Amino acid sequence: MSIRNLVMLVALGVCTGLQPALADPDPTPDPDAAVVFLRSNCGPPGSEKSNCFETMESLASVDPASLGWIWAVRQPDASAPLLVDIGLGSFGPFTCDGGSDVSLRGAGPENTILSGQIGAELVECDRLRFLSLGVHGTAYGASWTGSGGSSWSNVDFVSTGSNQDFAVAGWIDACSPGSTETGNHDFYASRIRTAGVGTWITSAVISNCAKSRFYAGEIFMDISGAARFATGVFLGSTGLPGATEFRAYGTAFRSRVTGDVLANSLTGIDVGYGVTFESHGSIVNTSVAPGVASPIRPIGISVRPTGVARTHGTAFTLNAGPGAVPSRLVRTGTGQADSPFLWPPGATPPKAAGEANVLASLDGMDVFVETDCDASGDCAGAGSETHMMVYNAALCGTANPWFDSTTRACRQ
Repeated sequence: MSIRNLVMLVALGVCTGLQPALADPDPTPDPDAAVVFLRSNCGPPGSEKSNCFETMESLASVDPASLGWIWAVRQPDASAPLLVDIGLGSFGPFTCDGGSDVSLRGAGPENTILSGQIGAELVECDRLRFLSLGVHGTAYGASWTGSGGSSWSNVDFVSTGSNQDFAVAGWIDACSPGSTETGNHDFYASRIRTAGVGTWITSAVISNCAKSRFYAGEIFMDISGAARFATGVFLGSTGLPGATEFRAYGTAFRSRVTGDVLANSLTGIDVGYGVTFESHGSIVNTSVAPGVASPIRPIGISVRPTGVARTHGTAFTLNAGPGAVPSRLVRTGTGQADSPFLWPPGATPPKAAGEANVLASLDGMDVFVETDCDASGDCAGAGSETHMMVYNAALCGTANPWFDSTTRACRQ
């Protein structure tokens, strides 16, 4: 058909009131269907796509007054799981309360988006699977309450931080009231992020009651202001030691402040009471952007009493605000940190522009090779010997906390 004829047909429709047939969902979906479809357009009445829905609410609402088809009719279980194939577009939030055995497959994390105040709100559910989609929320990208389990592959969790409530996060989990049962979650090649102005508590991840494993992904908090507590990953236990574990493999943890905030520190990972955190082959980048006037202190990892952090093979990058001293590791009370790190060799201590120390850590955890020492042990720049330096503030003081293993004395 020529462009001219097409234009004439469109004009005829406008002039005569003719309109194309509107799309309709399937009025009688198969109650035993193994696969159903969620589309913004299921096709014209009479020839609509079979087992097709046009709103997430009609498919998965947990409101007792208007229960969605999945929970009211289909009721998946381990012997009869359900796949929801979701097309291009933005749809409402997915909700589950006590359900199980549902997989949601999108057309890509930037092409299929589930959005609302909470993009996916999940309570005591089990064997849920999410593939190739985005979950966006003004408060939380996804929230999980209680026990059960889930897996997420190529999923983009986003909190826009625009809901100025108590807290915002890309992912949040908590125990059910009165219960000590935890959730189990696996994340593959996914991204969890919080952006925007932030609010009282701002994080990319808030985990209080789950055992989570994160593979080859990114966790990113990027805020421009307002936050009182700014933490990339907050791992709490809500009074239940051992309730929270977080293990990451090949993951980038990035926390950044790009404007003045109320917080006086920016923590990459906060390991709470009784929590276990492990990271292998990852990077922790905690940075205050250039030009931010606030003296915000970046902290790589903070470990609270009875918490445990193990970060073998994990790299660290810290960039501080004006006048602030970055801390790679902070430990409170009986917290345990097993986090050895070798800084690049150089003529000055790590992060120092001159001889003044500008790094805090834990004794015995940080090592670097100084390249400008002389035979007498003076490392102020006159020599060419290389000396191995070990962080030891208890012995050498915080102003110059490096112990020279070659001279067996504090660095000169």
